[in-house]
Amino acid sequence: IVIDGTWRKARKIIYLNPFLETLPKVELSLDKSRYMLRKKSPEGFSTLEAVGGLLGQLENDVMKYEPLLKALDQMMQFQIEAMGKEVFEKHFSGRSRGDV
Repeated sequence: IVIDGTWRKARKIIYLNPFLETLPKVELSLDKSRYMLRKKSPEGFSTLEAVGGLLGQLENDVMKYEPLLKALDQMMQFQIEAMGKEVFEKHFSGRSRGDV
């Protein structure tokens, strides 16, 4: 089970569904997040990154899920273009990647 949402919303979902707390948990060891369109918790990962990273670790083939991350890069590029460079830099400065 993967809970998709902010940390606050995820904690609330677990709180409202105590059986989730009884399930085994997996700790991921991932590199720095590629997702830069987040104002809070920039050190966190997108759900797509977490799921791709988990599957890659479980299957011992992290490159297998690289296409998911490329799709994430493209989605961010579309969002940056739609908001405009000025708005992006105002709200997300210091988070740009050279290839996005």
